[in-house]
Amino acid sequence: MVSTVDKIRQLLINDEMNAKVALQLLKGQPKLQLQVEKEFSQVLEALGKKRLSSIPTLLRKFRNEEKLSTKEKMALIAYPKLAENIEVLDLADARLRALPDCIHNLSNLKELNLSINKIGHFPSSIKKIQSLEKLYLDNNHLSFFPEIITENSNLLELRLATNKISTLPASIGKLQRLIYLDLSNNRLFQLPNELTTLEELEELFLDNNKLKKLPQNIGNLSKLKMLNIWGWKHKLSALPESFQNLQNLEQLVLSSSESIQNLALLGGCRKLKILNLGLSKTKDLPNEIGGLSQLMRLSIYGSESPMTGLPDCIGNLRELTSLYLYDNHNLKNLPESLGNLSKLELLIVVGHSIPKGRQKEIEKLLPHCTVKF
Repeated sequence: MVSTVDKIRQLLINDEMNAKVALQLLKGQPKLQLQVEKEFSQVLEALGKKRLSSIPTLLRKFRNEEKLSTKEKMALIAYPKLAENIEVLDLADARLRALPDCIHNLSNLKELNLSINKIGHFPSSIKKIQSLEKLYLDNNHLSFFPEIITENSNLLELRLATNKISTLPASIGKLQRLIYLDLSNNRLFQLPNELTTLEELEELFLDNNKLKKLPQNIGNLSKLKMLNIWGWKHKLSALPESFQNLQNLEQLVLSSSESIQNLALLGGCRKLKILNLGLSKTKDLPNEIGGLSQLMRLSIYGSESPMTGLPDCIGNLRELTSLYLYDNHNLKNLPESLGNLSKLELLIVVGHSIPKGRQKEIEKLLPHCTVKF
């Protein structure tokens, strides 16, 4: 038989209308009210309230997807029957330093945004949220990778940008369903081989770290479509031999203040559509670049580069629509083969040594294209 307390509880968590009915039933019954208040003590504590009359407003705002305060969100988490209805929870910029142990009440949670906080503690109960698919931990001053989250094996998207993480645990290899991983703007100095076992990974961001090299087996990430390795503090001097196996790569952002000796490996990435190269000391582009038949946008940033021209094979990039050449101060000429690029819509050359007369000749080669020197 269902007790009176159980009936009141069910009414309180159903919706705003039923919650108001429950409050009416409690009038004139102080003992029963105390029992129910004890049942909802964690919710009331999280709300900073003492009376059950605050619950109908909370339910109305939740059901109508109105904006909830951090206190109100914490109140929902505190009660399992309310928490189990939450699939998306945004706690970004909420001044959090820790997560409550009752976080596991979110048994159907799919997306959790904890960006822009100062979270230093992750309760072990978070691993019980096996429904979790997206976790955002950007800008949290984290000095460590929260290893407990590798138990959330259904994660598809993990954002850890702009923290102070220096190493990744081998257990990252447990996240076998991961599609998106952002580790940019950290202090990583090496990557574990287990990272290359994430065979479902499609997007990987490693910008602005202290890395010196990529894992030798990077080519195992056969589904990778986007890779950013820009702004490393140390010098990348070579690509791993397996890099050429990234045959589904569509976008690559790559920079180094050192000469990269084996750029020819890029020729294996036949599906590249966007290629951004920061080549401070690389003298020549390899002819293999001309084999990137699907390339649509090419950007080359030179800085101190000794590069004086582009290879004729550039004219083979028949799908190219945009070509950007920035700060290639030793660049003296561009090849006649540019005239083959019938789909080129925009050519921008900034910071170069191409004579005025040659600039005009290049403009004539590309009558269909906007050219800016």
